[in-house]
Amino acid sequence: MTEEILPRQLGRYRLLRRIGEGSMASVYRAVLEGPHGFENEVAIKLVHPELLAAYPKVVKMAVDEARIAARLHHPNIVRILDLVEEEGCFYMVMDYVDGVSMRVVLDAARELSAQPPLGPILEVLAAACDGLHAAHGLCRADGTRLNLVHRDVKPDNIMVSMDGEVKVGDFGIATFVDRVADATAQGQRKGTPAYMA
Repeated sequence: MTEEILPRQLGRYRLLRRIGEGSMASVYRAVLEGPHGFENEVAIKLVHPELLAAYPKVVKMAVDEARIAARLHHPNIVRILDLVEEEGCFYMVMDYVDGVSMRVVLDAARELSAQPPLGPILEVLAAACDGLHAAHGLCRADGTRLNLVHRDVKPDNIMVSMDGEVKVGDFGIATFVDRVADATAQGQRKGTPAYMA
C-alpha cells in the first residue's frame, strides 16, 4: 500500500484510514458527516482512479455489485448504502463492520500453530450460509428469481464484528440475471481458485 495523507474528504464522507486494498479498489473506514455534528461510521470502497479511465468495465462491475448488494437485506450481508460518481471518483458506501475477516482469524491461528476452536468457526460458517441462502433466493419485485451466485466466498469476504455479528461482503463478481457487466465467457474462471467448489 502506498502512503496516503488522511483524513481526506469525499463529498459528505471523511476518510479516516485505509482498512483494505484489492486490485480494483481500496476500502476505507470513514464518517458520513451531516448538519449539527451528525456523524455515521461507514466503509467506503473507492475504485482506483487509474482503473476508471483505462478499464470502463470496472465501473460496470462496481455498479453491478452495488445494485445487487443494495437489494439484499439480511443481517449476515454487508449492506450497500450509497453509490457515488463525482469529480473523477467512483465509490460505494457500505456498512462499517468493526471487526476482522475470517482470513485474519485463520492466519492468527496458523501463526500460533493452533487450531481455531471448532464451535465458533461452525457458528460463523452457519451465519455466512444464512446470508448466502438469502442472496441465492433474491427475487425481482415481480417474484422472478435473479439466480444470484456470489462466486467468491472465502475467508477474506466473511467479516466477524467485535459484537459477534457475521457479515458476507464483496459481491463484485457475483453472477445474476440482469448484470450490466459482460457475462463470463465459457471456460473463464472468476473467484479465488483455492476456494472454488
